[in-house]
Amino acid sequence: MRNYILEIKSSQNDQYFFVIKSSNGNVVATSETYTTKQSCKEVMESIKNHGLMCEIHDVDGDVLLWEK
Repeated sequence: MRNYILEIKSSQNDQYFFVIKSSNGNVVATSETYTTKQSCKEVMESIKNHGLMCEIHDVDGDVLLWEK
């Protein structure tokens, strides 16, 4: 099973989005924007619950490792 990195970023209009990176660092997907960081994290939680092995890299520097 591959490991992915979900990286939360802030947009120029102070909204949040995330990118999904493969283990080699290439971006494989970019999300839509969300008005709050919490909304963005909830979508990422849904992705995790559907079986994607990943790490989250927060814009604030926090890292949460999800294990399946």
